[in-house]
Amino acid sequence: MMTNDTTYILTESNYSDAIGWLEEHLSKMNVPHHEIIMAELLLEENFYSLSEVADQQPFEATISLHKRFGNVRLRLSAQGKEFNPLLFDETADDDPDTFSHVDILRSYHQYLSYFHRGNKNIIEILVHKSETKEIRNTLLGLVLGLLLGVLLKQFVDVEVQEWINYNVLDSLQMIFMKALMLVVTPMIFFSVITGISSMSDVTYIKRIGGKLVAYSLLKLSFYIIVGMIIGQLIGVMPQLMKVFQYGGETVPPTLSIRNLIVDIVPGSIMSPFVENHMLQTLFLAFLFGVMLSRPGEHMDWAKKGVEFMSSFTIDVLGVISKCIPLVVMVSMTELMIKADVSILLSYGKLIFFAALGLPLSLLVSSALVALFGHISPMDFLGKISRFIVLPFSTSNSSVCMPATMKFCIEKLGMEKNFVRFSISMGMQFNMAGTAFYVAIISMMMVHTFGINLSLDFLLSLFVAELFLALTGVGIIAMPTLLGSMGIPTEAIMFFIGVEPLMDMPGTAHSVTENITSSYLVACQEKRIRDQK
Repeated sequence: MMTNDTTYILTESNYSDAIGWLEEHLSKMNVPHHEIIMAELLLEENFYSLSEVADQQPFEATISLHKRFGNVRLRLSAQGKEFNPLLFDETADDDPDTFSHVDILRSYHQYLSYFHRGNKNIIEILVHKSETKEIRNTLLGLVLGLLLGVLLKQFVDVEVQEWINYNVLDSLQMIFMKALMLVVTPMIFFSVITGISSMSDVTYIKRIGGKLVAYSLLKLSFYIIVGMIIGQLIGVMPQLMKVFQYGGETVPPTLSIRNLIVDIVPGSIMSPFVENHMLQTLFLAFLFGVMLSRPGEHMDWAKKGVEFMSSFTIDVLGVISKCIPLVVMVSMTELMIKADVSILLSYGKLIFFAALGLPLSLLVSSALVALFGHISPMDFLGKISRFIVLPFSTSNSSVCMPATMKFCIEKLGMEKNFVRFSISMGMQFNMAGTAFYVAIISMMMVHTFGINLSLDFLLSLFVAELFLALTGVGIIAMPTLLGSMGIPTEAIMFFIGVEPLMDMPGTAHSVTENITSSYLVACQEKRIRDQK
């Protein structure tokens, strides 16, 4: 029942009508179709969670739409005692729907908020974010930095340039790097624990999840190797050497198989955070995550605490990331003062080769479907080529996850319950697009700073990047890896500005791999129905 233009009384009996009302009003607000699908998915998950604990039946809730400064929010409210569906109950259950429900909400936690007020449970869903995008601001910072650097180099004395660089540009970069490293390691730590502790111990989930992880890690390894080869072919970025004034000398690298094995176990529980040691952080997170994944009510309080810290550190990182456009401008200004416009050629080659990961992914996925799938590779290629425009344009695999599920169900004929589990879980392990361009950058840095290559070093680099890829963070998690390679951690500042351009094909690449992994496992598990 509709009470006014932007409010609707929702019950189980009129749920279909409410979805029609929601689609109509969100379309009038110019909300993109994939975000409408996301709103419907999150509304369904939260509405039925509230209905299951309601004191009165039939259950009734109110949904309303609110638009402020270009942001569109959907509010779901219902009378009752305090119950937060965003605090996940992860007790093992033979029904994989329980797991998929938790994983879906976790994937979208940054779009959800809960509060209890006036004896009402209220959930807000951020359906649409203002088009004042971070990508546009970052690219603007890139252009302004290039222009400012050229102007300073042409019209300002060398002594003044050096003063500006040392006291202003370097100082701002150091402040940002310290703030970034302050929160990145804890964020990865709590996020990985959250992902592992959510794994139920059910036989179904272990079998399906094991296959998904196996497929994903094999493909991830392949793309890291290809990325390293491409980085080897691109070679040196001599302009960066001018910035760091290395004079041919490098800090001795510590990366080796022995050091990787020995150092992965921290000497104390605090050392991964004090030293910002990424592999030790992952080891500790895996260990704690496995312990928390054991069933039992005595673990619930710890899981809720970890969930909170994961959300909190991600929010803090989001605040720090708002400074990225400024930092990009500063980094590009310094680069243009110390180097010249020829750096743009190196960036162009990097972006071009990073974008090649997407067509390579389409070819590899088509070949795997031809070998193990139930549809022709050309049919698969035609369907997925039309779909990946969405992840390419959004640069966010979480935002397009409902559309990804819909594609798998309607176009590839995969069962709904299977898709809800496999796609949401697969997001953690199918970060091939990000791993691909990170591997390219790593090898470019190795050549730029004259690091001696050996089989031991290359193997260690591969393993380190494989672990790094599982964090799903991308470039901002690279400083500790660069440090172990004998490369200044500040070098990463000169790639943050172009990451949005690499992330667009990278996101489409990762989503393609997620779909492919899910489809191959669905074929093995006989979870394929009719296709369109």
